[in-house]
Amino acid sequence: GPISRQRFIDSCICIHLSKRFLVYLQRMSGFVEEVTFLDPNWMSEKVGEQIKEVKYRDQDKMGGMSGEMVFLTATTVTGKDIALLLKRGSANPMRAATGLAREAFFYEEISATLDMGLAKCYYSYGNMDSGECAILMECLVDTVPCGVFLGPGNPNNWSVKDKLTDMCVGNPSAIEITKGFFDLYAKMHA
Repeated sequence: GPISRQRFIDSCICIHLSKRFLVYLQRMSGFVEEVTFLDPNWMSEKVGEQIKEVKYRDQDKMGGMSGEMVFLTATTVTGKDIALLLKRGSANPMRAATGLAREAFFYEEISATLDMGLAKCYYSYGNMDSGECAILMECLVDTVPCGVFLGPGNPNNWSVKDKLTDMCVGNPSAIEITKGFFDLYAKMHA
């Protein structure tokens, strides 16, 4: 039957307090909520330019299975647009067990030291215990993720398998991409 007005109010208070507690926990853990990424002041601090507006950009994720991709455009006070990608994954046991948060550490600690044309990282957070991570990086517009060139057997390509042939035209072969992976790996361990 219908719930009483008081029970409804109590439920709303409980939900509100739960949300506030969740926000508190996330702040304590270092994880940044998506709304923070839309704050021009926060974004200005991270990208090193005065940002007047941050908006969602209409772009589709290409492949990948490990997290959510949020495409953003940050507009500076001078009118320059900066294409950004927010890659994030929420806490869950599978992400923790497979160590997926390590990507945030790669972008925070290693990527800038490699002269390999990698996307510039503006912010990263990873928690290996929970699997939670967030990476704010430069969005390399008009590029194709190199994993695409490894063919339909790559699980990251299952969602784009019908487009692979067109995406690979004029680009390096799987052998050349694999060689590039090994070159990068060698530079990281040199």
